[in-house]
Amino acid sequence: MISDSLIFNPPISSPLHPQLNLPLLKAFLGEKGYKARIVDSNIDFFHEFLGEDIPRLDIETCYENPLSILDYYNDLEDRLATASKRYAGLNVGLRSLSMRHSRISLDEVLLAITDIEGNPFISFFDRLIKTKLQDEKPKIVGIAITFQDQIIPGFTLANIIRNTWSDAIIVMGGQIITRCWETIVDHPELPLYADYLALWDGEIPFLQVHEREMKGVDAELTNLIDLRNGKRNANRLDAVLPSPQLPKGDFSDIDFSKYLFPEFLVPMQTTRGCYAKCAFCAIPFGSNKYRVRDAKMVADEIEEIQEHTLREFGHKATLFKFMEDTSSPSMLLSLSEEIVKRGLDVKWETFARLEKAFASKEVMDQLFAGGCRKIHWGLETNDPYILGDMNKKTDISYTDPILRYAGEAGILNFCFVLVGFPGETDEMRTKLREYI
Repeated sequence: MISDSLIFNPPISSPLHPQLNLPLLKAFLGEKGYKARIVDSNIDFFHEFLGEDIPRLDIETCYENPLSILDYYNDLEDRLATASKRYAGLNVGLRSLSMRHSRISLDEVLLAITDIEGNPFISFFDRLIKTKLQDEKPKIVGIAITFQDQIIPGFTLANIIRNTWSDAIIVMGGQIITRCWETIVDHPELPLYADYLALWDGEIPFLQVHEREMKGVDAELTNLIDLRNGKRNANRLDAVLPSPQLPKGDFSDIDFSKYLFPEFLVPMQTTRGCYAKCAFCAIPFGSNKYRVRDAKMVADEIEEIQEHTLREFGHKATLFKFMEDTSSPSMLLSLSEEIVKRGLDVKWETFARLEKAFASKEVMDQLFAGGCRKIHWGLETNDPYILGDMNKKTDISYTDPILRYAGEAGILNFCFVLVGFPGETDEMRTKLREYI
């Protein structure tokens, strides 16, 4: 099938599971009549870089010995370190990338995209396009740069696309593009590697590119930067899809069997954005606004994904990771009740703030009954004065019961800690260490 557009997830992001951004874009474009094809070049890169003898760990071994997964990850890291020695100044990790050219200097990024001795992505993308994508002639190519480690690989890909599909319209989007677009626009050379920058939530801006470039619709730009003529509209509160219109992920292009986690691990969203405004955090500005999905719609999507994986791979996905900035306590409670009501075989993990609504044994027991097995908490610190300066708007008085009730219910607590916030003393750090 010839696609209207190709949408790439470039290296480096986690090879343990697919990312959610491109399945959401594909689904939204499909609803509007456009055929997009996902190319997860990240997992393709890991398979090529590690070679054919990649070790795999089965989930039964993990259940028998939970620490075996750490040995597995360490083995993969060792293999990646060995493979990295083939290139000058390169160090590829499971979730990290270090190159001899710095990703935080745009001039260095330009040097890196032609550095054959130090950049493995040049030959990788050249082979990928000439083999796996040789029949494609896309009108539009989207490149998602969500993480800093994707900057050099992403621009390397753009350079190769310019030389391979010279007529293709290149659109770059994602968290990093959203946060750095002004710097990119002001650079004398980097704008040559893309035609548009899509900011914040990508569905509506990317659809507008399709409408403009494929149908000639002269629509107003919405959170788009047209690098060819300098036209721009950058307003975070524009192009906001209401909660009921947030798309379900379309995973039809995703081969779950290629990812390195011992079991299918499916990314989903129950919310989008973050309602907090912590002083240290840029996450709330990476999305248009906070929205909460309907619990029944999320449960419907879980069932559809399970049917899809069973049909396509002969194996029903049961592990889900809610890829969101912060979950809604009421949403998680409603979803867990819905999962129990439907009798779904589901286990999930999520990210949440230490809100007072979680400080209940009954709530935590219900979350566990509904499949919750791990929560990534934004603890940051246990010092009330620093919490106030951070504008966390959480209270250490209910942190203890939340973590205790979660642990007693069988939920694994993973706490994010921030050390070195302005005003923090050695005594505060010592108390935090003792608290942990």
